[in-house]
Amino acid sequence: MEILEETGYGLDDVSLVPRSSKVTSRSAPDPTGRLIGPYTIHSPVMASNMEFSEWELGVGMARAGGVGIIHRFMSIEKEAEQVRKVKETPVTGTDPHELGYVDPKFGFRPSVDENGRLLVGATIGVNGDTQRRAEALLAAGANFLALEVAHAENPDVHNQMKMLKRDFPSALLMVGNVATGHSVTLLIEHGADAVKIGVGPGSACATRLMTGVGVPQFTAVVWSVKASNEAPEFTGKAPVPIIADGGVKNPSHVAKLLATGASSVMIGGLYAGTAEANSELVYTETGWGKNYRGLSSSESNYVRSQVDGRAFDPDLVVAEGGALKSSYYGTVAQLTYQIVGGVRSGMTYVGALNLDELYERALFIRQSAGAVRESYERPFDPLEHRVPEEWIKAAHRDRGLMAAQEDAAQQNGNARAGRRPIRV
Repeated sequence: MEILEETGYGLDDVSLVPRSSKVTSRSAPDPTGRLIGPYTIHSPVMASNMEFSEWELGVGMARAGGVGIIHRFMSIEKEAEQVRKVKETPVTGTDPHELGYVDPKFGFRPSVDENGRLLVGATIGVNGDTQRRAEALLAAGANFLALEVAHAENPDVHNQMKMLKRDFPSALLMVGNVATGHSVTLLIEHGADAVKIGVGPGSACATRLMTGVGVPQFTAVVWSVKASNEAPEFTGKAPVPIIADGGVKNPSHVAKLLATGASSVMIGGLYAGTAEANSELVYTETGWGKNYRGLSSSESNYVRSQVDGRAFDPDLVVAEGGALKSSYYGTVAQLTYQIVGGVRSGMTYVGALNLDELYERALFIRQSAGAVRESYERPFDPLEHRVPEEWIKAAHRDRGLMAAQEDAAQQNGNARAGRRPIRV
C-alpha cells in the first residue's frame, strides 16, 4: 500500500488569478483547440458520446465550431447511418426550425474536414464486433474513432489499438478513459492520436462512489498534459491532444481545464439538456428539463443488453452511473456560445490571445470551502433557457397529460416530446 503525498484537486478547488492584460476586447481571444490529427475546432468543446449523442447533436456541434461523437449502443448499421447523416448534412442550414440550425449571428466557424464536410467522430468498444464496427464507421465517413472503455490502461485496449492500427493504418484513434500520466504515456506508446481523461468526475457517473477509485479531475488533467508534453522524451513520439472529459458544470470549468493545457473539453450533462440531444423532455417538481443517464447506469446496461441480444437481470447489475434530469439549455448553438463566451472572457482576464498563451500565463490559487461558496452559490443558472411552449403542448398532447402546473408526482417525469421535439 502507498499513499501519495500530493493533494488531488477538483475543478472547484482552484481559481484562475487575473493577470496584467493587454487584451482589451472579449472578442479578441481565439480559443481554437487541437482535436485530433490534422483537425482543430474553433469552439474547443465536444458533446459526450453518451446515448443522447446522435446525428442531430453531431450536426449542431460541428456547425457551432465543436464536434460530436456518435455513441455505440446501437447496431453497427445504425451507427454508420448516424455518421452518414452528419456527413451528408450541409455545413450551414437555412431552416431556423431545423434541429442543428445555427444562426449566423453567433459567428461560429463550422468544424469541417479536408473535403469541406462537417466533422464527426464515432465510438467503438474493445469486445466482439470492434473491427467490423470500425470498418463500417470509417467507410461511412467518420473522421476519427473514439475507443471507449471505463479504464483504458489494460492489455485488451492496447491489443485492440494494435489491431486497429494494423487494419486501418490511417484511422485516427481517440482513446480513453484514463486519469494518470503513466496511463497517457502507455496509450501514446501504443498509437493513440488523442487521449481522453476522466475517471469518475461526470455528474451521471458513480464510479468513485461505488469503487473508491478515481483522480480529482483538475489534477488528472494536469498530470496527463505533463505526460503528453514529455512523450517525445519517453516514447519517441510527439505529444498528442488531451481531452478533459467530465465534471463540467459551468463555463468556468471549461476555462480552467483549457488553462491546464487540455486541447478541448468533453461535456455531458449540459449538452444533454439541449434541443438537439436525443433525450426525453420531462416535467418534475423542479420544472421542465431533459432526462439522460450514465453509460454505466442500470438503465444503460439494459439498452446494451438489447443491442447485444443478451439476458438482463437488474439485480445482477452493479451500476456505476445513474439517470438524471438536466435543465433545458436551449439549442447547441445557444449553449456553446455561452460556454465559449465565458472562456474568451476568462482569457482576457489572464491576458491570453490563444490557448497556448492561456496555458503559459495561467496562475491558479487554491480555494477554501468558503471561497467555493462565494464563487458558485447563486440563486440562478445563467445557462438555463425556457422550454419552448410548442414542445410542452406537444408533450401534453402526445401523452394526454394535464397542465404542467399539476402535481408533478402524478406526471412522474413521463412528459416527453419524443426523439425529435414536435413543433405545432
